[in-house]
Amino acid sequence: MNSLMRARFTVLILTLIAAAAPRAAWAQSIDGLSLSPAIEAASMLPAPIAAAPRAPERPAALVPLYVSFATLQALDTASTMRALNRGGSEANPLVAPVVGSPAAFIGAKAAASALAIVASERLWKDHRTLAIATMIGMNVGYSLVVAHNVRVNGHRLQ
Repeated sequence: MNSLMRARFTVLILTLIAAAAPRAAWAQSIDGLSLSPAIEAASMLPAPIAAAPRAPERPAALVPLYVSFATLQALDTASTMRALNRGGSEANPLVAPVVGSPAAFIGAKAAASALAIVASERLWKDHRTLAIATMIGMNVGYSLVVAHNVRVNGHRLQ
């Protein structure tokens, strides 16, 4: 074997030995001081914790908009049922099939309201302003519906 191959072989063997027995190298001491307890103690320290990214906070306007939306839905349901009991008819073709059964009508209104709120909850995480504008628009729309129902009923809701 020539000297270059012997040197490569020696480096390979030393690398394998060092990789196979890392504790033996740390257990040695310098001037009588053992390095292994200090290294073991340092390895037991908790790693620095990176600050977790903060979850975005819901816009403050949304909760009051949800409450007013649910209130308007309840007023729409009550005023529609009052109008139906007085001989009126449902103008919304999507809701007309369920107004014959109060339970089905209330269930459909509750489901539609919950769906709108859930959609807004998903929307605000990426489009805050759009979520607020959507809820404002739905509140304005249902305010007009309730006002119409009250006019049709000819009196204030009690």
